[in-house]
Amino acid sequence: NAKLTLFTEHQCDQAISNVDDEVGAAWAKQLTNAIAVSLAPTTEFEHALWASQVAYAESGITIRFDGQFGEGTKRAPLIGEFNAANLMLAFATLLSLGFDKSDLLATAAQLQPVLGRMELFQAENRAKVVVDYAHTPDALEKALQALRVHCDGQLWAIFGCGGDRDAGKRPMMAEIAERLGDKVVLTDDNPRSEDPVFIVKDMLAGLSKPAEAIVQHDRFKALSYALENAAPQDIILLAGKGHEDYQIRNGETIHYSDRESAMQLLGLSS
Repeated sequence: NAKLTLFTEHQCDQAISNVDDEVGAAWAKQLTNAIAVSLAPTTEFEHALWASQVAYAESGITIRFDGQFGEGTKRAPLIGEFNAANLMLAFATLLSLGFDKSDLLATAAQLQPVLGRMELFQAENRAKVVVDYAHTPDALEKALQALRVHCDGQLWAIFGCGGDRDAGKRPMMAEIAERLGDKVVLTDDNPRSEDPVFIVKDMLAGLSKPAEAIVQHDRFKALSYALENAAPQDIILLAGKGHEDYQIRNGETIHYSDRESAMQLLGLSS
């Protein structure tokens, strides 16, 4: 209700609402100036922009859309259903503000993700690497679910758990990685003052087949192993650190970056 007042108690010429969300759908029915945005065809709302088709590929998202702004197709090098929804919401907002549709479609193809947030690194004939900040059970689950629809091969999960933090999430994250991924590589995150061996032991407790998991405490070597053993159609999720460029162990902060590791191992320039 507090968020709804942003539309009802302030001057708002146009409301944009995600009606795939239960609350957003309810708001769209209350607000007379709302444009309903959906990833599926909808005829329930007078003013709407919807996706007639959404295709997820290794290279990104393609959305065929229809509604009050006409029909068309937009492509963006982004990953995941949540990014498809965000793209549609941004598109509706900018069209409502009067931006040219053809300009927006051309610009969408040039979009780049936030650093370390479902950030894709790819090189010819190599597995794709996606670097993401996911370091909680919920975030890891959402990241793997988002990548699954893009993956034509096997989905790898490389992650660790922080030391001196909630140890209860360690087996939970391992269970999620095993359930939603095809290959699991356990590595170090920020061990801080804890022994990384014991952190990984907690993680292994969450696996139904712990012998099938790969344990490599060095994150760079963990990614190197995955790239050496993954097929070109595979996707490797390197989760936990995202944009961070450091690692904390034994009270010392050292330089380390998942993004730099991915670029180096794939032979990409920064």
